[in-house]
Amino acid sequence: MEEPIRQSKGPKVGERHKQICLLFAFATITNYEGVSISISVVAMTNANSTNPDFQEFDWNAQQKSYILSAAFIGCLLIQITGGKLCQVFGVKRIGALILGMSMVVSFLTPILVIYGGWIVLCIIRVIQGIYQGQTYACLSGHLAYWSPKHKRTQLGGIVLSGIELGSLLGTLISGFVAGSAFGWPGINYLLGLTQACLLTFWILFLERDPTASRMISTAERNYLITSQQEDVSYEKKSSIPYTKILTSKSVWGFLIGMSGQIAALRLMQIQLPAYISKVCKKNIEENAVFSTLPLAGVWLMTFLYAFIGDFITNRNLMTIGAMRKTINTISAVIPALSIIYIGFLDVDSVDIVIGLFIFSGFIMGGITVGCFVNALDLSPNFADVISSMGQALANIVYIVLTVGTGYILTDESDRLLWQSVFNIFAGIIIGCNVLFVIMGSGEVQPFNVYESVPTSQKYPAEEMKDIR
Repeated sequence: MEEPIRQSKGPKVGERHKQICLLFAFATITNYEGVSISISVVAMTNANSTNPDFQEFDWNAQQKSYILSAAFIGCLLIQITGGKLCQVFGVKRIGALILGMSMVVSFLTPILVIYGGWIVLCIIRVIQGIYQGQTYACLSGHLAYWSPKHKRTQLGGIVLSGIELGSLLGTLISGFVAGSAFGWPGINYLLGLTQACLLTFWILFLERDPTASRMISTAERNYLITSQQEDVSYEKKSSIPYTKILTSKSVWGFLIGMSGQIAALRLMQIQLPAYISKVCKKNIEENAVFSTLPLAGVWLMTFLYAFIGDFITNRNLMTIGAMRKTINTISAVIPALSIIYIGFLDVDSVDIVIGLFIFSGFIMGGITVGCFVNALDLSPNFADVISSMGQALANIVYIVLTVGTGYILTDESDRLLWQSVFNIFAGIIIGCNVLFVIMGSGEVQPFNVYESVPTSQKYPAEEMKDIR
């Protein structure tokens, strides 16, 4: 796909770049919060591996699985709205609410958990899930407004790579903080300070869309509008075509594909630290280092996959749909087979296990370009709604997997039990990818179009001459 109109794009570093940076930071910090809990739980239940000066909790595997899955239950409670909140109140308000509540909860968690134990931590996690349940909707909805059509793969990859970076930082930094003089409470306090900083920038600099921006130049605004080829409407949607969305085969291909890939990512984020701690017998600081290596691979390779994806489609080597399915298949099948193989290795093969996890992380870097950005292809106007639905279905899948893992792992040091867990994850990852390939699409769907105020009625005549 060639860039549709050659015209001035505005400043080299324009308003769209500022918005992309804010979205990237938002994705990073919100996912940092979600992942840091996996390190916190390890630290809170094994004080000798971190800082013994802080209270240790005697929680069993099932209780820990409830803690880890509680946030996903909270997500489901809010994701039933399917992105409606972002449509009604706007990304700026919803994003500010997410960051503000995150900050408050982060500062209060250490005190509340000491007095209330694992049940209170589960409640806190449900609350976190409720306000974080609109994260994907915020990212997708704002990307649709601020990314030119021929740059969606690249910019979408950059923004959503913040998810992997948040996982990486949440695992690495939390491990070191837990082992420091600040102990496991320090994880929450550092997170709260970071959230406060981002909230300030979010309120000051986030703009709703190019038509409402106070800082954007006329040239950049016109460039964004024309490059989106009328797929994006800046009007407030009066209604959401839920029936058409839910009966679309392409949407279900995306929903199922996203579920499989998020299951794979959560395996890296949450199950891996426990596996390295219990089976590989690494203390929490070494655990944090090893746990971040696959996540670093996912994050770094996202940029390469994004560049390759745009290169392929902009030169018409593949359609957008074929490119996404190819990259998604590579990023799903190879790591899944590696996970199965890991289950056959014993404790004496720790180096091979860690090597395969790192290798899988690098290959898995294509999940963002392969599947996650696909909602923008199907419907830029309702990408927030579709993404929220995808996250909801993925959370259902992962809640079942997490709770099931708690029942399977009656002895967390037993490699054979972990083998069963890995085989289940691998089967789901491969199966979801197959359905994405069969049902998915890269074309804008008919329900994306609806009546709105014509663009010519929204802008002064002197600004429209560049568009025409």
